[in-house]
Amino acid sequence: VQAKPPVQVEPHPSKLRKAASADEPKEAAPPADPSAATVELTSADWPKILAAVKAKHNTLYSIVRTVRPHFEPGKITLECGVAFYQKRLNENRNKELLAEVLKEVCGQSVRVASVLGEAAGPDEIAVPDLPPEEAIIHTVQAEPVSAPPQSEALKNISNIFGGAELLES
Repeated sequence: VQAKPPVQVEPHPSKLRKAASADEPKEAAPPADPSAATVELTSADWPKILAAVKAKHNTLYSIVRTVRPHFEPGKITLECGVAFYQKRLNENRNKELLAEVLKEVCGQSVRVASVLGEAAGPDEIAVPDLPPEEAIIHTVQAEPVSAPPQSEALKNISNIFGGAELLES
């Protein structure tokens, strides 16, 4: 029986994927006509944007609420304090989702860019709105759990082997 040497394809396909993802991230949803990019977003629009993101994608909302937005005509730059957050915001899926939400809020396409910078301070992080006063809020209180009575045999085993947790099926 003859053993054949292993065959390796150069370059390995996983290296190609890594090289493609390491390229400079592109900005999402550029307007078709640069002269049409007259959308003027302000910090007053930011809570509306956050609410729309939260309604569509809760995980993305947890990232977007910690960034510092910088508004320019036709463009929004998100300054991330954590490199992982910037990486997540640069993913095509998340950029497309943000561009879609921004288009819903302002009515026109807006470019989205994310940069690494300083983290937003605690006073800058958006806090979810409280429910209205007329809303009915229900609370549930758990009953205290009491230990099951131990048999004499179980007490003897616990004395020999030490404390243990009893699992019942």
